[in-house]
Amino acid sequence: MRVFIFLLLAFLLHPCLPYLFVPTSFSTALRSSSSEDDASILREKAASLRREAEELRASLPTPVPSPSSSPAPPGPPKPAHVYGANGQLGSWLTRTVLRTTSSPVFAHIHDASRSSKLSYTVGAEDGQGSIEPAWRSREQSMSYTSSMRSYGLDRLTLLETEVLQAQPRLPAPVKAFYCASDYRGVVPRAVASFEPGLLFRALVNPLKGRVEVEGLVNILDSLPTGSELVLPSVGPTVKGDYVTPLGDFQALKKESVRIAQSRGGDIKVNVVELPKIDTLRESDGRPVVRLKEEG
Repeated sequence: MRVFIFLLLAFLLHPCLPYLFVPTSFSTALRSSSSEDDASILREKAASLRREAEELRASLPTPVPSPSSSPAPPGPPKPAHVYGANGQLGSWLTRTVLRTTSSPVFAHIHDASRSSKLSYTVGAEDGQGSIEPAWRSREQSMSYTSSMRSYGLDRLTLLETEVLQAQPRLPAPVKAFYCASDYRGVVPRAVASFEPGLLFRALVNPLKGRVEVEGLVNILDSLPTGSELVLPSVGPTVKGDYVTPLGDFQALKKESVRIAQSRGGDIKVNVVELPKIDTLRESDGRPVVRLKEEG
């Protein structure tokens, strides 16, 4: 009897007992309503999260576009101006700039009718010449050959320039090489060359100016901001000197360096000290001054 009562109580108190008497249709409807409520809650949460994401995105600052990793293409090279281009150093510098860079080159010389040294050095006389017979014509011509294509002569312009006179300001930055000088080695050109014109100028107008000083100032004044000046000078191994009424050789060279370096700021000055003033070329015929094209 006790066992029967215990089993009856256990049966009545079992948690699954109420569901045994619930109709099947009502149980299914209850579970469906619960699922729809859960799905509605999830949809509301998703919509709320989307709204929060949009608000967060709107509050962020506008991103700054990152600069391109590729470098800007280089601009055209600066024109090169060589002053004193018909001299020993100037002619070889002109040749070197023409053959190692793509810059247009302006060769400034004192007398355009006397440019034989420059013409020979840059290779303008390597062409094929033609001379008519004397009884037919006295004309002669020179034509370019394929071997001269690398000389860069199509980029060379010859200008007659008196550096002791004020020069017009150049329109754009340039790279200038000031090789003009009153001296051949350490001796004044008026003495070393025995040229009547130079001797006449030295005697008649000795105060016209010095190429190393007043001439350099005139050229510096013509260079616009952003230009570069290369000034060949003498190194400490050059011991020779020559005394003149307008100054000594060594003193004038030092004065030209001081003038160029005092400009600073608007013009970049590069002083190149030559080890020997009377030996400006190496054994292979190239100048001791090395050049590099701008990148």
